Amino acid sequence: MTRLKKTRNGTAFALLPLLIVVLLVVAGMMVDYGSFQAERSSMQNAADAAALAAVMRIGNINSVSARDEAFLYASEFANHNQRFQGDVLTPGNLQFGKWDPATAIFSTDSGIDADAIKVTVVRGSANSNYLTTPFFSFFGVTDVTATVSAIARLSGSSSAKAVPIGLRTVGFGDVLPDLSNANNSLDGPSEPDLNRFEVDDEVIVMMFGHEDVAHLVLDLGADGPGASTSEVKDILANRQLPVSVKVGDECSVLYQGGSPDELAEELLERFDLPSGHEDRTIVMPVIEELGNTRNSAGYLVGDVRIGDFVSVYLDRVEVQKIKNPNKPSKRIDVSVVIGTVTTKRVNTDWGGGSPSGVGGATLRIVELVN
Repeated sequence: MTRLKKTRNGTAFALLPLLIVVLLVVAGMMVDYGSFQAERSSMQNAADAAALAAVMRIGNINSVSARDEAFLYASEFANHNQRFQGDVLTPGNLQFGKWDPATAIFSTDSGIDADAIKVTVVRGSANSNYLTTPFFSFFGVTDVTATVSAIARLSGSSSAKAVPIGLRTVGFGDVLPDLSNANNSLDGPSEPDLNRFEVDDEVIVMMFGHEDVAHLVLDLGADGPGASTSEVKDILANRQLPVSVKVGDECSVLYQGGSPDELAEELLERFDLPSGHEDRTIVMPVIEELGNTRNSAGYLVGDVRIGDFVSVYLDRVEVQKIKNPNKPSKRIDVSVVIGTVTTKRVNTDWGGGSPSGVGGATLRIVELVN
């Protein structure tokens, strides 16, 4: 019996070194696996950021120059999220195409109808930025190649959360006839230069600082028409959520003239936010006239209709001189809120087939889908 115990103890001691080796191997594999997953997660973040950056730059333009710019932005974002790893995104790893929400399939498409971008981030020996393997390097495995991808697209919506201040459609005409007659180039909120607003267009969002300036403050509140001035103020200052509106909605103009300083002061609170902050971008309705919009003198007395939306980044406030509509020989100083169009609705031309005249086009919203 004693001899049997000694034999068992001897066997256990003989197996102990082997057991330690096994445990060390398992521990090493876990370290390498954890390191690999952490690096891969970082690569995925880089791919996601690159895809979103690229699709935001291409917008609805989809020209050769826009695609080149999209790649530059994607590469910048990818490399920023993979510091000290060299170029993790090459031109061949950025593809333009279409995304089918029903099947969740991306298909390459180099045509102008492409609405999605696929970004593939690669780290490997080809770029000398492979993933390291601290444990397996002892066994000659010195580099591991990893590949991740992300897809972002421009999705569509015929409704939006918008602020109750409007821009004008093509052919909308004067906001205040007297002001427009004196100041053809500076007579209130902007209208498109040609048929539609384009990304990077600068627009006049609001004018203030004098009783004779024009603006388009719409009667839109959280519960639809019947908005109070205090509710409009809260929305402009971002104390209350924007209003849900859709193409074809009709509303009246709450204020079209007079000095809207108290409203402008609320909107200007957004300029206290850091440059690039998401709340410095607002969605603005673009309004069109109806048959009963104006009276015989040309003033806005009836309803207007929402025919479009654009996203506008609040860029700056400028003081400009305009002619006093009551005394055209004199000039007055007015403050002008200038914004830049960042996103627009796709293929929006006036005179389309929908009741609002825009052909049922939709606002393009950036979305990470895969």
